[in-house]
Amino acid sequence: MNGTMGWHLAGYKVAKGETQHAPDPTPEGIAKAKAAAANVAKRFGVKTIDKQRLAALKAEQDKHSLFLFDVRSPAEYERGHVAGTRHAPGGQLVQSTDFYVGTRHSRIVLFDDHGVRATMTAHWLIQMGWEEVYVLADALAGETLVPGPSP
Repeated sequence: MNGTMGWHLAGYKVAKGETQHAPDPTPEGIAKAKAAAANVAKRFGVKTIDKQRLAALKAEQDKHSLFLFDVRSPAEYERGHVAGTRHAPGGQLVQSTDFYVGTRHSRIVLFDDHGVRATMTAHWLIQMGWEEVYVLADALAGETLVPGPSP
């Protein structure tokens, strides 16, 4: 067994209420992550769209459900996010899709700062059978970010 339950079952103390997190990635780390994500995107057919295509998807919302998710950390989201997005950390979105996405076969567009987390989330959703999953290229670039928690 692995993960938290495995740790607990092995008799180890499980930390609770921790606020620590890994350090922010270096520019070199981001470059490596982008290269790895590009390979994943190619292998699993992750589609990247631009803001013009997003506007077209938004214009069709009355005919086809559309969900916009920011997959960054809660703190990053609360510091500033694109208006109209909902916070959904990638792992939670993948594990609890039915909690976040209320309509089967809907369109999902993922937002983040570098495209890495969105790409990795998208590839898992694609493997789960979601056909219209997109990563928004340069999702935060040029946007006025709105602070605050997710609705």
